[in-house]
Amino acid sequence: DSARLPKTDLYRMVCTTLTRHAPLSKLPESLATRYADGYPLHTPQIESTANDDACTTCGRLLRRGRSYVFKVRQASAQLSGVRQEADIAKCVRCALRHRPLLRRSFYAALVVGTILTLLNQGDTLLAGDWSNSFYWKIPLTYSVPFIVSTYGALTNVRK
Repeated sequence: DSARLPKTDLYRMVCTTLTRHAPLSKLPESLATRYADGYPLHTPQIESTANDDACTTCGRLLRRGRSYVFKVRQASAQLSGVRQEADIAKCVRCALRHRPLLRRSFYAALVVGTILTLLNQGDTLLAGDWSNSFYWKIPLTYSVPFIVSTYGALTNVRK
């Protein structure tokens, strides 16, 4: 039926317009008729608030298993400069741009990449026998620890 909303669109509308529990009589009339036609007569219990279902950076809807929760420090105005931690949820795109995550991954890649470069290519570097293959081997040696560190950090903060 073309007048019936898909469940995902309906759930988004219900989540964003209603409080935790709302009777059918509080729904807008057009939504109430569509909701009553083939859906339960009561609003499903919403597990979390609408703010928890969206990325704090870009506002995209978050799906289970594809969202990441980071702890950030915030200066509280009431406590005059005392820092508190808060949890923020981000989508995959925004999580890959999270500056503290990238900073830690960069430093890990710098240390591990340097050690690996010295172990694997040290004799050739010190001898001065540079070849064209160094132009792809050395950046690859640094990028692998960066990717592994980023992946590991994202795995630990996955929601």
